[in-house]
Amino acid sequence: MLVSKIVEKVEIPHEDGEWVELRQLSWTAMEEAIDAKQERDVGQVKRMGGDVFEAIMRSAKKKDDDEEEKTKGRTGYESYDQETLIRKSVVSWSYDGKPTVERIRDLDSKTAKWLSLEIYERNKPPTEDEEKNG
Repeated sequence: MLVSKIVEKVEIPHEDGEWVELRQLSWTAMEEAIDAKQERDVGQVKRMGGDVFEAIMRSAKKKDDDEEEKTKGRTGYESYDQETLIRKSVVSWSYDGKPTVERIRDLDSKTAKWLSLEIYERNKPPTEDEEKNG
């Protein structure tokens, strides 16, 4: 299915009368959000130094091994860059002006978190079990 024309208006639950129109995201947009998050995380770790980086990598390897059993093929919300999800999905909103990068970065943290999670939930990849059960 082609998704670029699928748009839905969603009310912002904690802001009376405010809404956003969300475009369904393609698989490439979702991959871009993962890549952006990984780049940001790697940059933060590099700034910490080599010893810290090695400790984090050892911890991440163990966590990855444990999580692989739990997720069965789904990458969790925390693996996606919030700004990229919002930037790629929001077509319009009830706020003043168009949803530019500057305005997206001006959102309060509660709205940004709710919005990025809403976008993720609407676009997350299916688990292996969901794919099997079609």
